[in-house]
Amino acid sequence: MGIASFIPRGGFGFRRGGRPADKLRANLAAYYRLDSTSDRSKNGYTLTNTGSVSFANDGLAGKCATFTGANYLTISGAAGPGLSPSIATSFTIAALWRVTSIAASQSLVSKGGNLSREWGLYYFTGNGVLFEVSDGAGGTRLSLGDYSFGGASGNVAADQYMLSFAWFDPGASTHGSMSIQGCKIGAGQTALNSSNTQPIANPRGAPNTGAFEIGRRYEGSFPLTGRVDSVAVWTGRILTLDERNLILTRTLAGSEWVK
Repeated sequence: MGIASFIPRGGFGFRRGGRPADKLRANLAAYYRLDSTSDRSKNGYTLTNTGSVSFANDGLAGKCATFTGANYLTISGAAGPGLSPSIATSFTIAALWRVTSIAASQSLVSKGGNLSREWGLYYFTGNGVLFEVSDGAGGTRLSLGDYSFGGASGNVAADQYMLSFAWFDPGASTHGSMSIQGCKIGAGQTALNSSNTQPIANPRGAPNTGAFEIGRRYEGSFPLTGRVDSVAVWTGRILTLDERNLILTRTLAGSEWVK
């Protein structure tokens, strides 16, 4: 029996140079492990550290970024074009995070300016975790919440890690639809909540040059006091449920999402 007989069909799953292949790398626009400001995707969208965000060994998977309400991480729209998909392009956002206090609304990740919003994922007091997509009409927004966090109020608990997914599907209805899903890691939850999905009534707003930010919302509001372990954005792709569960499995195992 030759050597070829021992090689599994499809090979060993290695990329050129011996790097293991990972299906989560497909269409990965940016991946921040937040052990530093580095982007671990192939795009190299390095963040700017404003206000001395610290990186300490207290994340679920190694280090995480700590926010005090007076600092944030950012990259300009021009420097990170893949974070601003066209209105006809799907995208997925994932964030592993926790807030120190639930008494104030706080932003996890957003893209756009105060008067030119694109999208955002944030914790809103009394309404849980919200995904916001601009409809491009006079700064109005369309928000969708994962209300299964904490029952009817939607409130999360302080200092409990949450895994949140949000995605936009431009082809799901006349003007597309938005979806959100999550898991309360800090409360011992081991399965994702059912996803909350709704069509949007007006076309999504066009991409703009506003900044991509972690730790505050639309260039100033909802500053975050807490920690963010990881953030990832996929452009031109909606993660399947199996892929979202793969990220959850890796999170529960204390490992990084993308290999």
